[in-house]
Amino acid sequence: MKCNKSFEVNSSDEDGDTTSFDVTIKVDTTPNDSAASTLSFDEPNDTIDLSDITASNIKVIDLENDSSQTLNLSLDDIKDIVDSDDNELIIRGDNGDEIEFNDSENWNKAIDKTQIEGEDGTFTEYTSTTNPNISIL
Repeated sequence: MKCNKSFEVNSSDEDGDTTSFDVTIKVDTTPNDSAASTLSFDEPNDTIDLSDITASNIKVIDLENDSSQTLNLSLDDIKDIVDSDDNELIIRGDNGDEIEFNDSENWNKAIDKTQIEGEDGTFTEYTSTTNPNISIL
């Protein structure tokens, strides 16, 4: 994941001389290998918009942090962040977490819950109506 944060620093000395300068911090935690990774969000009571995220090869979005969070996403967001060979995204959450599809008409919700090997619990599967090779669990 890539993140940029900019801010201005103002300082003065006891003689009254002042100066200011802009600082930009750039952090890139994008994996260098082809392994899929997990994207975690720890901010409590937060709304997360995937269109604001710059990441790739994401296999799992983890919202499990005992806080209510809302994840806004669309088919384009999913295509931008998932591994292009797999096209599957697992979203882990706890009570109070919600998923809001910006393009809800493009998704079909499975009737039955799905068990995923290596994952605890069961998942509701959503499959894209425009690209059935893309699913969210």
